[in-house]
Amino acid sequence: KDFYMAWILVWLQINAGMPVEHYQLDTFENRTMCEQYRQRAEVLVADTNTSVVCLSVDLADIEEQ
Repeated sequence: KDFYMAWILVWLQINAGMPVEHYQLDTFENRTMCEQYRQRAEVLVADTNTSVVCLSVDLADIEEQ
């Protein structure tokens, strides 16, 4: 099985008692690029309930449907 990791840049807003709001901003082949863009995306952070994060996804675990 081939191993392939993707990095997803996501904007999140978490407020108590409310559904989590999230938007996928972009996808990257490596963490370094994702982190560079995450730093630029910090302008989207409006308060302590908002964040931009890089999440890793192991694409080898995703089955074709």
